[in-house]
Amino acid sequence: MRGVSWFTTVSTSLLLTATLGLTANLPGYAQADNPEARCYANALSFGATRSAKRRATYLCQDATSIAPAKCYWKALGFGPTRAAKRRAAYLCQGVTSTDPAQCYWNALSFGATNYDKRQAVIDCKPEESIVISPALENCVKTYQTKFQVSPDTALQTCTEQQH
Repeated sequence: MRGVSWFTTVSTSLLLTATLGLTANLPGYAQADNPEARCYANALSFGATRSAKRRATYLCQDATSIAPAKCYWKALGFGPTRAAKRRAAYLCQGVTSTDPAQCYWNALSFGATNYDKRQAVIDCKPEESIVISPALENCVKTYQTKFQVSPDTALQTCTEQQH
């Protein structure tokens, strides 16, 4: 009997929490005091996979990322392709002051290969001298298409060929 009572209490508590959490995000309801948690919950409404959770964590690291996170997830509704995700990152990074770290994680949400990471650094910190030359980029694309390998493998092979 105690087990049933405990289960009922926990179930009711979880249901109430979920209901309050949903209504807190609707117009006319008071917003929670923790914008980071609210952002995280909003971002996770798009999916509960590990990558979605990781992405939501990165997008919601601080209160200033609320607007870019909402913008980014909304922009992604137009398509899940790499080009759409990259475009969304560009569109959303200026919602608050351009934060290179925020931009970097937004850009990385479409892939976490070494090539993607390097490209995200270039995209988000153009003032730095980290550059993938047009020749190297062309080599990566050609090698990847020709041999059907990952961007990482293509980048490593092309880099080794240049040295």
